[in-house]
Amino acid sequence: MIYKQKHLCVFIALSWLVTALPMASASVVEDIQQLSEYSQEAQKAAVRLFDAGPQTLSVAHPILDDADQPLKLIIQLITIVGEIGDPASVPHIVNASRNFPNNAHIVHNAFMVLARIPQTDDSLSFAQESLKPDRGLHAKRSALWFYAAHRDERGREAAEHILADSKAHDLHDTALLLLGRLGDNNAVEPITIMLRAGQTPGVEYNLMMALAEIAPVDKFVNVTSKLNTTSRTYHSALRRVRFNRAADSERLAVATEMLDSKFLEEKQVAIGYMVQSGNTQKLDRYIKPNMAGKKHPMATVIQSVAMRQGYAIAIEADAVEFKKIGDK
Repeated sequence: MIYKQKHLCVFIALSWLVTALPMASASVVEDIQQLSEYSQEAQKAAVRLFDAGPQTLSVAHPILDDADQPLKLIIQLITIVGEIGDPASVPHIVNASRNFPNNAHIVHNAFMVLARIPQTDDSLSFAQESLKPDRGLHAKRSALWFYAAHRDERGREAAEHILADSKAHDLHDTALLLLGRLGDNNAVEPITIMLRAGQTPGVEYNLMMALAEIAPVDKFVNVTSKLNTTSRTYHSALRRVRFNRAADSERLAVATEMLDSKFLEEKQVAIGYMVQSGNTQKLDRYIKPNMAGKKHPMATVIQSVAMRQGYAIAIEADAVEFKKIGDK
């Protein structure tokens, strides 16, 4: 009964938004309702909400500010709003996280999307407060990852402080990832020591990705030679170091390999490079609808990355074109 009452309240609140917000359409509100559960219908609704863009944001922002909304709805809505990538969403993403400070899923999800939106005073303030001594391990780790994703020097002091604290060893891999993203060669030695000592898969992956930022290919292979070189994580990190060190004439080939990765971030790096360099032909097959008129799952990822870099995608006849937003 409590479950039904909670969802009835959500339905009433969302129905109110249809009349209260001029830009809100009934279809957007109905799709947001679907996010109260994890299901195939929720996945389909998420794609439609992403495509709706600004209309979705007009409904989503006040929902994210509301501490009485269901957790599943908030978690999924943060992801969708983050994929749309409008900096105006940042204070609402932060508000949602502050409403549930002890929920690792929401805080982690928030920092994941904030890592891909240009930094604002709100996101930086949230990262700083998440690194305070009284905050949980999940918040600190996510904040370090946020600084690492933005390659932001403002996170260096926190990372170095954590590495100097033996009691904070559970955060050392993420701190080293941040230093690796900052190009700090002093991180090579502690990364090597930790990798050779043996780590859990998640920690090992962070350390390999940190090493991929600062080591040449031969150094990377030497340090990681005793690891499981057949794992997906190893090959993902190896592709990244090859990509980072590739000559311009070779980088597109490595980026093409990265499109087939099982890791979303690796795909996004490859797509971002292709869009920025104008080598988007390899993306066409994902963007064009199939014979049944259905979109490939990668189409939304490509569209999101392109929008963040200031490009819109146009499909005319059988041609796909990436157009700089604002250009005629």
